Amino acid sequence: MSASLPSLRQSSRLTSPRGVFRFLDLPGETRNKIYEMVTCDIEDPEPLDNLNTISLPVYKKKFNPNLLLTCRQIHDEAKYVMMTKNLFVEVQLSGVGRRLNNEFQFMLCLYRVPVVCIKTDIQPEDRSFDGCVVRYRVSCDERRSVWERDSIDSLVISHRHMNQFLEAIHQTQWFISTCTQIRSYHDITLQNPFVSRSAHVGGSRSQFSIQALQKKEEALLSPFSTVKEGPIYISKDWSGSYVQHDNTRPPAVSSITTESVLEDLEEIIRKGRDHHLRGIYVYAEAFYKLADYKISVLMNSLRNTTVTRLFEKEGLEPDDQVIEGQIFEDQLAEIYSTICYHRAQNALADMRHLIDNGLGQHTSDACDIIHKMASQGRAPLPFPHFIPNPERTADHIFMEAVSFRLWEEVRRGDRWSIDRALEKVELGLEMAPNHPWLKAEKYRIVRRRVESVLDLSIVWNVAHPLFADRSQFYYN
Repeated sequence: MSASLPSLRQSSRLTSPRGVFRFLDLPGETRNKIYEMVTCDIEDPEPLDNLNTISLPVYKKKFNPNLLLTCRQIHDEAKYVMMTKNLFVEVQLSGVGRRLNNEFQFMLCLYRVPVVCIKTDIQPEDRSFDGCVVRYRVSCDERRSVWERDSIDSLVISHRHMNQFLEAIHQTQWFISTCTQIRSYHDITLQNPFVSRSAHVGGSRSQFSIQALQKKEEALLSPFSTVKEGPIYISKDWSGSYVQHDNTRPPAVSSITTESVLEDLEEIIRKGRDHHLRGIYVYAEAFYKLADYKISVLMNSLRNTTVTRLFEKEGLEPDDQVIEGQIFEDQLAEIYSTICYHRAQNALADMRHLIDNGLGQHTSDACDIIHKMASQGRAPLPFPHFIPNPERTADHIFMEAVSFRLWEEVRRGDRWSIDRALEKVELGLEMAPNHPWLKAEKYRIVRRRVESVLDLSIVWNVAHPLFADRSQFYYN
């Protein structure tokens, strides 16, 4: 965007060509359609499809700014169409929270927010980008801090992706609000995209632009109604000048409640489950891990100032607060157990997928997750009094057995892995004798052990004593 928009600021240097340019004889509607085709060709990134890495999505853009250099009339007409069809938002991250927001770019990747351009460490008074209809500044300052004293990071996204962006920034704001006493502040400034950083308002074109934007004010501001943390300040800057906000801010009250925490965790798990069902295992694991980390934050040494604070409600007796807190912890424990289960399922599916695609040598991480989740599911560290569900424990043991068997397939002839698989499945059957998956898996493991013995017998060119009697052969 920064490479193409500078040409839009050259109207003062344009001169009308001699004679009549036939393009201008076309009807206005036709010209506008052509302007749309050559200046508004911005495609969303390709849909996510079985990616093995988490990366920042990028727009496909085919701006053709040379048309704007043809003559003044075409420049003004095309620029108007371009700026009213392509609504861009400049987002600025500032203050103390900017340093705490080091996982913000990862959240943009996770929530698939396409970014046009990013600039870091710029001056707060700078208007970093031209052509944006909104400037949205997020500050996470302490009350004694003034954001204008620090540099900021700035990025540009399309307005149509603001809902995705606000989902992503909500996650980083949640960690800042939960782990610290810092609160978020949101400044939203409606801007005239036709006014450059160095220009001033003047002439009918600017007024015409403003009128067009004023009709869209409600639509431009609608995504920000979902902001959950901190107060919102809305202003208008049609002149292109820097708007100085009052630094005296009222105290912001955290909106985090037990209900919002549970809803948030359920939504993150749902996103992970959706990616898992689509076979996008790396993103599913990232969402599950995000929910896992949130629970760890709530239940670590900060619990006295974080979880307890959720129950400091007016009219609630101290004993009742303790009871409410215990109920909440039990709910978190159950959700944590579910996360462990889903992470193990996802890792096992990923392991199978890699082996099927000839990438078995890359399955060790997935295998480790399966065993770690089985251990955490039985005895989660944040919840020492949690009583696991026996059926879910048996399912974890089943997944461990399968992972050992698959690992033996990768490392052909690894007797230790197949023996461990058999140990696991027998342990599971002691707990759940009628578990259908465990019974079927035991058959597969025993068969695999027999196959490995036969393979070795063939290599050594000897008859194994187990099969000296042909009556012992069986067929699948």
